[in-house]
Amino acid sequence: MLNSLLIAGLGTLVMFFCIEFIKSVRQFAIFKKVRETLLESIVIYLKETPYTFVDLNVLREKLLLTLIETHQRPWVDDIRITWASNDTILFVFEMNFPKLKPKYKFIVGLKDVQKIV
Repeated sequence: MLNSLLIAGLGTLVMFFCIEFIKSVRQFAIFKKVRETLLESIVIYLKETPYTFVDLNVLREKLLLTLIETHQRPWVDDIRITWASNDTILFVFEMNFPKLKPKYKFIVGLKDVQKIV
């Protein structure tokens, strides 16, 4: 009786860890896809817009629209865009996962984007 109870408890624990591992891999895949989508949209916007006319509000709306079009908007809670310095933009986006709400930051340099172009 005690052995079967221990085996059942161990089996439940193993299943719990397997499910949590699968969920974390899925969350990482979603994060990677959202990050790639945001970076592509940022580069496209910065290629289209002259260096001196970059409007962060327009860029934010474009990013949100891109996320809606690619059906990734439910995973992103908020996007904040600010100037980190004269030629760099700081992007902060918060993911919307069931148990946690991680924030991710990355910086895009306008000079770096112009070198790519």
